[in-house]
Amino acid sequence: MSLAILETLNWPGSGIDGKPKRGTGDDRFGFDEAAGTAWVLDGATDVGPYRLFRREESDAAWYAEQLNRALIQRAPASFDSLEHLFRDAILAVRRKAEKASRVDLTKADKSAMPIASGIWFWNDGETATIVRMGDCGAILRTPDGNVSTVLHEEQHGRESETSKELNALSDDEKMNGLRRIRAQQNTLQNYPIFGLNPDIASHLNVTSFPNMPDTHVLLMSDGLYRLVDVYALYTPESLIERAIETGVEALAKEMRTHERKAQHDASIRIKSADDACAILLTF
Repeated sequence: MSLAILETLNWPGSGIDGKPKRGTGDDRFGFDEAAGTAWVLDGATDVGPYRLFRREESDAAWYAEQLNRALIQRAPASFDSLEHLFRDAILAVRRKAEKASRVDLTKADKSAMPIASGIWFWNDGETATIVRMGDCGAILRTPDGNVSTVLHEEQHGRESETSKELNALSDDEKMNGLRRIRAQQNTLQNYPIFGLNPDIASHLNVTSFPNMPDTHVLLMSDGLYRLVDVYALYTPESLIERAIETGVEALAKEMRTHERKAQHDASIRIKSADDACAILLTF
């Protein structure tokens, strides 16, 4: 197995109220170069009527941190073991949540239950495997310049439309709308998102690519992918090329500058600046 981490990024954004977050934000990244794994987790912003956990700056941050720790402690043994790995990791987080929650989780408001998107990468020396849940994504670029993506394009567009609809409402109506969406995400069977139900491990979105030495991979939360699908400043091809040439942090700086100064349609965003998390690696 061969994997080298070139750069990492975890920049907090703003809350739903538009104020900058104070702390680490709701995203996390992790990696184990020896195991050939790396991942990015995007904790979904709290929208529930109350907090479940006392520690961390938000329940989303608590969940992302606990899942991050669980993944660090578990290395894949084989392709067929992936379901067990994620089931075991989520079960471990569930058990911690049951102990840490101020509310009985079986009775908690569904809109308060934490969830997270995620993108997980593994190179076993022969195959590159990516597990994607939610709207995190990956871009791969081979040495000959061929670019492949692991994204949920339909979900990105749908979120922009939903944001427009919600932003047209009053603050109370918008929050009620966000809570209805979160409750559905925590209720619908097999909804493709990480949460506190270990059974979702039976429904992982898995994509595999043949191992090609010196391939670059950009794993990212949707907060960084705004450069493509929201602001249209890059294509997937130009985004990873720019990341390789100038670095991920340079991309994040460009995005934050655009968010502050550019004239664009703010109605397509629930938050003025989303948390941005990414890993640039090569294998």
